[in-house]
Amino acid sequence: MTRYPALTSQRITSHAKVAPLRKTVPGPAFDWAYFRQQLARRLMDKSVG
Repeated sequence: MTRYPALTSQRITSHAKVAPLRKTVPGPAFDWAYFRQQLARRLMDKSVG
């Protein structure tokens, strides 16, 4: 995300939200909370080290 500073975790979404009639990935079972938690953790690790 350092390469693309305008890309924030709030701007990451699924194909299903961008093109709901054409795409269904990642699907309703995708754990967005876990994904965002891991993303935040990784960002924190990079900012500290």
